[in-house]
Amino acid sequence: MSHAELDVEAVNKLTWWTPKEIPQLARRIKNKRRFDLLVVFSASHGTVRCIRAIVELFKLPAIIWALPTRYSLATSGLAASYLKERGYWARLLCNDANDPSIREQVEKIARASRALRQSKQASIGVIGRLSPLMISLPYNLKLLRRRLGVQAKEISLDSLQRILQSIPKDQVETAVSLYEKKYSVRVSGEALSKAVRFQLAVRKIIENHRLDGIALECWTRLFPKYGINPCLGHLDDLTVGCEGDVVSLAGSIILKSINGVNPYLADVLGVDTKANTVTLSHCSAPISLAKEESKVEIVERTDPKSVGKTAFAHFEFKNGPVTLVRFYGRDLGRMHMTWGELQGTGDFWGGIELKVRLNGDATGFLNNLSGNHYLLTYGDVREELRLIAEWKKLELKED
Repeated sequence: MSHAELDVEAVNKLTWWTPKEIPQLARRIKNKRRFDLLVVFSASHGTVRCIRAIVELFKLPAIIWALPTRYSLATSGLAASYLKERGYWARLLCNDANDPSIREQVEKIARASRALRQSKQASIGVIGRLSPLMISLPYNLKLLRRRLGVQAKEISLDSLQRILQSIPKDQVETAVSLYEKKYSVRVSGEALSKAVRFQLAVRKIIENHRLDGIALECWTRLFPKYGINPCLGHLDDLTVGCEGDVVSLAGSIILKSINGVNPYLADVLGVDTKANTVTLSHCSAPISLAKEESKVEIVERTDPKSVGKTAFAHFEFKNGPVTLVRFYGRDLGRMHMTWGELQGTGDFWGGIELKVRLNGDATGFLNNLSGNHYLLTYGDVREELRLIAEWKKLELKED
């Protein structure tokens, strides 16, 4: 495990038959930091009561690793069965101590468990509400907390207005100048200044409330009131719930905790069942997803009712493996996911368009399509999401 991408603390003490030593051993490490996963090694018979005592004490997902020697698998199987029947999660393995495949399995389980722990500690803000167009999702912050872990705080428009008014002109000018030097700017100075002021206000709200992400009812609330869409905040690599989508925001925090990637929240534009592709698009995306940050552009876009113009970050994504997932349901009890290869970045109505060739089934994806917003993250994180669905008792549909 020394080569695993994990923070591992080992207790190198053989204990056998009786669990009386377990509390004493646990006290040496339990309060040092928050743990996400237990790995218990069994190399002999008679360890069943010790394994049970360890898992019951820590109350964490557990891997019971039975070495293929003596009767370790038999006794580990007893422990695993006992624990599962009592509501604990245990994964039973039987591999040699030097089997490298174990490392990957442990890493995936640890990442999934870490994601759930961090989601329970996460705090998000909400300016506005869920867009009235999204009739398939509930706006229920208590349910969101219970189902996906995050704590949500509603930020009033009056509070936003006060912060907007407090942003000094020279701070806006400094930020505009920085962007003009750093990026290719193809937007009017007036539109850029308005967007930057709003971005600075949102950043201040996040800092004041110590938020991990923020949901913004952009087109249906903020644009009509302020003449600005807040998507320029993606240049700060914010984790954003577009159109007030607190559910996808909670999902973004879970995904980011799995692999460190701030995901792209996008609309599904089309599904080509013959080519087995999905096309996605949205206004903008977190800048950390850019293939080359030096080629990021700030572009202009007109709002849906042609009332005015605003500024967005536009860039090319990195091609390669991606996972698509949506958390949804009237009781937030469902998850839909698939995976494929990102094949290219284009332009759609001034926004970013992506085309993904699915490794799964496009017809199945179309039949299971559950709404407009899906989260895209780099890499294959399906196993971690399967574990999260299992632990959170989410109905999982997978194509």
